[in-house]
Amino acid sequence: MTIREFENIYRRLYTRMYLYAHSFIEDGEVCRDLVGDVFMRFYDVRDTVREDTVEAYLRASVRNACLMWMRRQENFDRYAEFFRLTAAELDSLDMTDENIETLHRAIDALPERTRWVLEQCSLHGKSYREVADMLGITPDGVKKHIVKAYSSIREFFRKNT
Repeated sequence: MTIREFENIYRRLYTRMYLYAHSFIEDGEVCRDLVGDVFMRFYDVRDTVREDTVEAYLRASVRNACLMWMRRQENFDRYAEFFRLTAAELDSLDMTDENIETLHRAIDALPERTRWVLEQCSLHGKSYREVADMLGITPDGVKKHIVKAYSSIREFFRKNT
């Protein structure tokens, strides 16, 4: 498939794919990003897709991209709720010298990398993206370290207070 043929397909089907994505996700900007990503991936494999199946291929790709985005969003919402509850638990602690010492012991008991991630995000105010770039992992990987840290700290408090 030539670049001109690809451009024609893009012009002909972009709006249709955008509207299809919008039937799953109401955020227009997210839909534009997802459809744009689908077309970029399609460009890379355009020579392997039969011309008579291009629209079906794009529809399936858009549907899958939307479903994956919704799953990630659902997980993000669950993480956010977990953080909110965990922070509320820790904030409700009476920060006596004993509890502060227990908190230090809980943090010291974390695996080194998890402790470092927690310190970077919580103490130094770095974003998940910044920490992810420093470690060469994804922001989701950073979230997993944070979730693990809070869970471990909470469990440590349950056992030691």
